[in-house]
Amino acid sequence: MRRALHEPFLQFALIGAALFGLNALGQRRQAAGDEVEIIEVSSPARALDVALYRAAKAQGLDEGDPVIQARLVARMRAVMEATVRVEAPDEAALDAWLKAHPARYRRPDRLNFEHRFFDATRRGWIGALLAALSPSPPEADDPFPLGRRARNRVAAEIDHHFGAGFSAAVLACPEGRWVGPVLGARGVHWVRRGPLGPGGVPPRAVIEAQLRADWRAARREAALRAAERALLDQYEVRVVTKDGLE
Repeated sequence: MRRALHEPFLQFALIGAALFGLNALGQRRQAAGDEVEIIEVSSPARALDVALYRAAKAQGLDEGDPVIQARLVARMRAVMEATVRVEAPDEAALDAWLKAHPARYRRPDRLNFEHRFFDATRRGWIGALLAALSPSPPEADDPFPLGRRARNRVAAEIDHHFGAGFSAAVLACPEGRWVGPVLGARGVHWVRRGPLGPGGVPPRAVIEAQLRADWRAARREAALRAAERALLDQYEVRVVTKDGLE
């Protein structure tokens, strides 16, 4: 049956039958003196579209079509979202939000270290490794684009300039002691880590714009979920499976 519905001839016949029925219904209404439904449009070209839409609704064609249902659901969600209004948070609300969600805003510790660099591009990897093989860091190293010292750098910055995983290697070094050789993306290094720079949660004033945006987004989401529950409360929901009601 489903395959037959896709045949052009049968589709044409069904459309013709529907339009014939609507025409007959309109003639009966006029004969009985019923008031003719008014269509208000911005241009004459839209009149037929509106008439066909209303005819399809009258025939219940929207009820069994998942595509139409999905579009109506999307439109209704958009309407619900547009009606949600969230007030601006006050100072107490922002403080409470930051206290409840500190992990969202915690910033990583910053690394401080100095290093000696042996360029694999200039020396080759074997030459760079041999130059770095020493009980202590050799002074005759090669120039590095960022110099010999890195101050208050976060892990992402270090990995970008020195190579993936280099920040973890630096963090694993004992503070104040030279360690090497340590492989990087450009060559071989000796590294001496200094004390970690301050990380943690910044003061509220520093991240207030983000706090406000996150607070409003969470309140908006909560309001939407409440509106959805209120809508469902208007119905008795029954879950129907192939075996019947659950």
